[in-house]
Amino acid sequence: QTLLKASALRKLKASLLRKYSNLTQESLDHIFPAKKAPTMTKLSDSRSILYTGNDLQPRFLDLDARGVFVPTVYTLWECEDFLPTFYVYPNTIQYLKKGADLMWPGVLPPIPNFLAKQVVAICVLGQPKPFAVGLTMMSLQEAQGKGMKGKGVQIVHMHQDYLWRLGDKSQPPMAPSPSLSNGDVESEESHGESEEGVAAEGADGKVEGRKMNDDETEEGSGDVNKVEKEEQKAEDAGGEVKEIEPHQDEEVEMTVRDHDLLLLNTLLYVLKKVVKKSDLPLSVNIFFSQYMLKHRPKDSLIDVKKSSYKKMLPFLREAEEMTLLTLAQPSKGVYVIETINKDHMLMRGFEPYEPVEEIIESLDDKEEVATPVSEITETWKLPSPLLFLLEQENPDKAQTYSLPELTKILWAYVASQNLTSPSNKGNIILTQPIWKQFFRSSHEVGDEVPKRELAVKLKKSLTRYYSIVIDTLVEVRSGSPKPVTITVSARQGGRKAVTSVKGLKTFGIDSAAFARIASKTLSASASVKTVASSSGKSQQEITIQGNRNAQLLNLLTNQYQLPAKYVVVEFGKGTSKGGDKGGVRKR
Repeated sequence: QTLLKASALRKLKASLLRKYSNLTQESLDHIFPAKKAPTMTKLSDSRSILYTGNDLQPRFLDLDARGVFVPTVYTLWECEDFLPTFYVYPNTIQYLKKGADLMWPGVLPPIPNFLAKQVVAICVLGQPKPFAVGLTMMSLQEAQGKGMKGKGVQIVHMHQDYLWRLGDKSQPPMAPSPSLSNGDVESEESHGESEEGVAAEGADGKVEGRKMNDDETEEGSGDVNKVEKEEQKAEDAGGEVKEIEPHQDEEVEMTVRDHDLLLLNTLLYVLKKVVKKSDLPLSVNIFFSQYMLKHRPKDSLIDVKKSSYKKMLPFLREAEEMTLLTLAQPSKGVYVIETINKDHMLMRGFEPYEPVEEIIESLDDKEEVATPVSEITETWKLPSPLLFLLEQENPDKAQTYSLPELTKILWAYVASQNLTSPSNKGNIILTQPIWKQFFRSSHEVGDEVPKRELAVKLKKSLTRYYSIVIDTLVEVRSGSPKPVTITVSARQGGRKAVTSVKGLKTFGIDSAAFARIASKTLSASASVKTVASSSGKSQQEITIQGNRNAQLLNLLTNQYQLPAKYVVVEFGKGTSKGGDKGGVRKR
């Protein structure tokens, strides 16, 4: 160890002021008093130099004596913030303590601007002071170019490491309890940790509680004793004892960063616990009103205008840059959340909080719920001339069969009648019944034909039916299900578009309920009217403002679980087929 001369101390302070523009002379004079010489120690295991204050607290570490001054946590706790600060969740600490570098996905937004090899502070979300210091491995522009993935910060020093043990082993300042009620900082409910958190662990791994002041009781309040002392002073002076009100905690006003972190916490909770794959794509407006607001932390209030984002879309775009989700713009002015990344590092490490207690509107009414369409079963019936294939005395003429069942019936008949050709097992020999029903115009009795050709002829001769359950009753109908038709039409000379939906009745979907659900899901007006079909029969038509073909297709296939083959999308004259992503052309 070497005591610094006054000239060397002035030179050190000048170097620190040049390196850190936000570091003040007052702060340096506080940690390095002029009349008390600090010490300089060359570390044995490296060329680095450690500068220690006269109070024996480690203050700055000059890495490899190259003028890269890294402040210790003791310095950061006593000085005003002068380093760019990265925020992380408490669960990140356990990895950093094991020697891991800080990964970019673990850094919470907003991220300040920084250069490569710049000294930065690492702070736990919700706490006022850092617990670690490190060097960035690249600039912000380079990190963004790599999609904010990979290693970001090399940890140089942190709370409870060797450098920290050289000091008085004090604990970092903790956030005051009123700020915990704002809902966007860590609390016992949200992360299951004590108020002191991870940063309050002692060197032996045990949690060390905050020492009480002399005027505090076990119940944690010094206000009661303060009142008693004031009363005693008044009595000793012979004056009138006035009742002194105990100090009341004032509500702490949330900062811009507090609002930003509240948005991020709520987003992570909603993506991890609430949003399902079947909900996607999800309108940004619906996502904010029906998901974010209704699942925010308890005793909190989301006000996007008070955040740095001002609007929801810029916030979600930043979440997209973090690869938490992806956004899409199916039509002009309409944004949806297309996918979410539940394997993201922040999502895996996020501990759900206690959400706000409020009655969330439930769509328990049958008319307001997208009731999934029951399974549609396509079957076929043998016409009367082909009933001989069943080889039954009194076959059921109304019986329907699946294609595999009919194939099995056909080959059973071929086997029982010994129709397979002895010379080619892939052919059959035509008998009178088979020849009469399938090959009368092209072959003679006794000819050989491929079995596959017989199977094709049989399928063409069948009568198609389908069955569907509507209102608990099984309905069997002839023909194929007529698909739901989504039609996009131009209005006002092509400047605007409307989307109509027809054919819902075929699948037991109530048109009025569908219109209400579509209007709420798409945040667009919808109406129902009766129109004439091509056959002259009346049918219900739902009209929705805008080009909504992909969103309606998603609503039908995901929420109503209608197979996509039963939905057809048509585009009228003057409409753009690419205006709504995911549109399906007419089949």
